[in-house]
Amino acid sequence: MPAFLPYALVLFAAAAVQLLLAAMALRRRDTSGARAFVGLTLAAAVYLVGYGLELASSDLHRILFWNRMQYFGIVFLPALWAIYSVQVVGGRVPRKGILLLMGLSTISLVVALTDPLHGLVHVEPRLRPDTPFPVLDFDKGPAFWFLILYANMVLLFATVRLVAALRRVPSPWRARYAVLALGSIIPWAGLLLYLEGSLPWGLDMTALSIAASTPVFAWAMFRLGMLDLVPVARDRVFEGMRDAVLVVDYLGRVLDYNPAARGVFPALSGRILGLPVGETGLPRVLAERMTAPEDGEVDIEVPGAAGSRVFRGNVSSVDAPGGSHAVRILTLVDVTSMASAMGELRTQAYTDLLTGTLSRRRFQEVLEIEISRSRRHGHALAVLMMDLDHFKRVNDTFGHEVGDRVLKAVATSCEDVLRGSDALGRIGGEEFAVLLPETGSVGARVAAERLRQRIAAQRVTAPDGRVVQVTVSIGIAAGDPGDPSSLAALLEVADLGLYRAKEHGRNQVEMISDLGLVPRAAGS
Repeated sequence: MPAFLPYALVLFAAAAVQLLLAAMALRRRDTSGARAFVGLTLAAAVYLVGYGLELASSDLHRILFWNRMQYFGIVFLPALWAIYSVQVVGGRVPRKGILLLMGLSTISLVVALTDPLHGLVHVEPRLRPDTPFPVLDFDKGPAFWFLILYANMVLLFATVRLVAALRRVPSPWRARYAVLALGSIIPWAGLLLYLEGSLPWGLDMTALSIAASTPVFAWAMFRLGMLDLVPVARDRVFEGMRDAVLVVDYLGRVLDYNPAARGVFPALSGRILGLPVGETGLPRVLAERMTAPEDGEVDIEVPGAAGSRVFRGNVSSVDAPGGSHAVRILTLVDVTSMASAMGELRTQAYTDLLTGTLSRRRFQEVLEIEISRSRRHGHALAVLMMDLDHFKRVNDTFGHEVGDRVLKAVATSCEDVLRGSDALGRIGGEEFAVLLPETGSVGARVAAERLRQRIAAQRVTAPDGRVVQVTVSIGIAAGDPGDPSSLAALLEVADLGLYRAKEHGRNQVEMISDLGLVPRAAGS
């Protein structure tokens, strides 16, 4: 077997893998860094094939030909690697920077191809006498050293970029950048060994080291998803998102968060990375939601110096690099304005805007709840229906503005008399209803009398100085503990008591006891 064959086969095999990687990257050419990676792998393949054919050649003329062909790949490798190293960590290379790098590479290629005319690269090229197969030897000219200096500076820049990225990327993506950094260091080390001259037969260790780094890149591509969007676009997408984002792994440990999340939860810092989410000081409801087995939503109110904010959190699972486990992502959207609007709508639906009492709809809902509770626990229950006497005269005499002031004053007087557990609602124009939980007929009568007397004693002064006084008629429906009466029955019986009070001269209290139809007059 020819002595050169093992080296050439390794180089040809590595070139084939580089071409495969180029094809894979070309399919994902819209991903940041993919186009530069395609160019990088193609340049590496040209270099490897050219050096393999150089080793397989038997005379100086052919060796020099294939040596010059290698420069179609050699001169572009540093530039393409620098561009890729910037783009893969989420950066952007200015157009002028790309033109400068590619321009210098093109000039280098022209100098290498025209070397027979000026001899600035290979000085006195010759074959080594001490090798088992023909190997090129030459004195290094000034253009050669310029190419070496240029390549080393660019490779150093690319390596520093990748190593620096290791310090700031979340742990799921660090393996990718570590592999890329290793992939750049191996050829660089091979170049330094070649220049040092300690390698056997003066072989070009740079090409062999690129061959050695090829499996590293293949593993990064196929196993670590090197061209996936998430790590590539992290700085430009994840960091720039206005919504707060928090990432945990399948064990519930914090992997990453963006600046918006730190703005919502100032306690977030680099020290919490790797900690269980429940030990980070985040609200308990968030920690429970993020470690729950299923995806879902959660609403949370976060206090702040400028007031509380309301966030809606959405937790979703995505595949981690390599698909081995899932990571969970919490996205918090500020819905304070929406929550405020919903709260206002709820207030309008539940509250009478003029008097601040419960609306008719809300009063009936509360009454239904209290009826169910009364049945379940065997508690008594009473409902009062109140109507202001001759209220139309107030509006006709003093105007609706004064009438509204009277209604507000009545509501205030009732709230001063009622207990905290009682409920007051405005049912109609001048009609109010009162719910008295855990109150029997005796207590209901006492409460109704206090209300009647308090309203009769109140005074409202009109803008012209006249004093307005109103009275109220009240009907009572009082049920025994556990009475199965419905909401409609209670209101109907209370309405009947109110009607009786009106019939008996107004400013009266009439009670329908135990939901029977036995009125009891209470004189004023």
